[in-house]
Amino acid sequence: MSALGGIAPWRRRTGITLFALGTVLPALIPLIYMAGIDGWLAATLTALFSFGLPEVLWFLAAIFIGRDGVKHLWRHVRVRWHILLRRVRGKRR
Repeated sequence: MSALGGIAPWRRRTGITLFALGTVLPALIPLIYMAGIDGWLAATLTALFSFGLPEVLWFLAAIFIGRDGVKHLWRHVRVRWHILLRRVRGKRR
């Protein structure tokens, strides 16, 4: 049984969704400027999307999935990252 198998399904889904949203949020910053949002609001949203909100979402995800779930999730992310790096390095040669 995986580390995430011991928690309620709704907590697991919510935690993984918050983690993914926190990871993707900084990539959405260009949409703020493409939407034509003006001045201080665009600056505030950019700061929130890059510094404040991802960390808060990751913290909430950790609360939802627990310590073992966080370890499992980061292990999964690291494995996928290493696979991606191997593929990229293999294409360069």
